[in-house]
Amino acid sequence: CFVKDGYLDLPALCNGILGGLVGVCSAVAVAEPWACWVIGFFAGCVEFWFAIGVQKLKIDDPLDASAVHMGCGFFGLICGGLFGTRLNTDATYSADQPCGAFFPGCGGQQLGVNILGGVMIMVWCSGMAFLVFGGMRLAGILRISSKQEHEGLDVSYHGSAAYDDTMDGSGSAKYRNKVQRAMIAEEVEPPTE
Repeated sequence: CFVKDGYLDLPALCNGILGGLVGVCSAVAVAEPWACWVIGFFAGCVEFWFAIGVQKLKIDDPLDASAVHMGCGFFGLICGGLFGTRLNTDATYSADQPCGAFFPGCGGQQLGVNILGGVMIMVWCSGMAFLVFGGMRLAGILRISSKQEHEGLDVSYHGSAAYDDTMDGSGSAKYRNKVQRAMIAEEVEPPTE
């Protein structure tokens, strides 16, 4: 987005907003409104850096779904164990339920429970993904051909481009800049005699 590339890219901006919304979901019942804003803002930052980490690991995630849901979801679980006030926790659950670690008299029990819950969610999702994608791989339906992969499924399977590649000002700035650089690099200077 703007910090990394120097311009706003709409998909990255929308994913940051979505990451903020995902991050705040686990704490929304027990956190104060100011804490929800803080959680949402930092969850958007987590989404941005998590997406960069996934790309650096060369994991194919074109929609940044893992950054939005795994990264921000786990961050939100941690924040639920940090920002849950005693008053809101009592009103939402009961006086027996532990509250957030940032508040006096609450301790860190809820934070520990939330981290354990996040780890168990990841274990469950990894196991189910292994079963589903492992079965698809054994059936030979997990991968597409290299030609389809190069063209993109939007063109090869659906018959239409997902992104407008015309140079009329539409499409993302990142894509336009990439195309312009490629066009400049291909220009051949006339031979000199």
